[in-house]
Amino acid sequence: MWDQLTDVDEVMATFDALVRSGKVRAVGLSNVPAWWATKAQTLAHHRGWEPVAALQLEYSLAERTIEWEHLPAALNLGMAVVPWSPLANGFLTGKYHRRMTSGAGAGRLAPDRQWPVAVTLTQRHWRILDTLNAIAADVERTPAQVALNWVTTRPGIHGTLVGATTVEQLDANLDALQLNLSADHLSTLEAESNSTPIMTPHSLFSRFPDRPPYVRRQQF
Repeated sequence: MWDQLTDVDEVMATFDALVRSGKVRAVGLSNVPAWWATKAQTLAHHRGWEPVAALQLEYSLAERTIEWEHLPAALNLGMAVVPWSPLANGFLTGKYHRRMTSGAGAGRLAPDRQWPVAVTLTQRHWRILDTLNAIAADVERTPAQVALNWVTTRPGIHGTLVGATTVEQLDANLDALQLNLSADHLSTLEAESNSTPIMTPHSLFSRFPDRPPYVRRQQF
């Protein structure tokens, strides 16, 4: 996680030294603002240092904020995105319902079990879960498999971090890669989970939903 103190020049120079010495093969950043990642990548290209290979960021049907800036920046500057919490702290597994988010049964959704901050579940979250459950039943897969498949097939995503406590859970997660959702299923998930920016300048661009994000890769 970004420490908000160390200068970006020092970070990227250290990364470059580690790669050149053979200690690591590639470098990435986790939980940084889009402007910081952009500055780091531009600086690396300008000085001939090892570039950022990937960004590790939270991304799921329930949390799509990185689509506003991080994903366009990553696509433009040649950085892969590796999501963490693709199942939204277990919320998208389908095992939770509205009465289980406090007290007994809340599990990882309990405020004292969440890191780094507790998620405030809204009616939007529950609508997403209802839609996910319906589509999972339609394709005869689990909600977790549908949610994982959605994440791994998004533009700019080159894999995701998953957690499994048993071999069976790991196999089920991997099986999600074999799922082919229909255009109707994808459009339904897109519409229900879409997070429209409410602040400028993002809200200005959201007025043109048919225009793709600026993804032409910069030439250095």
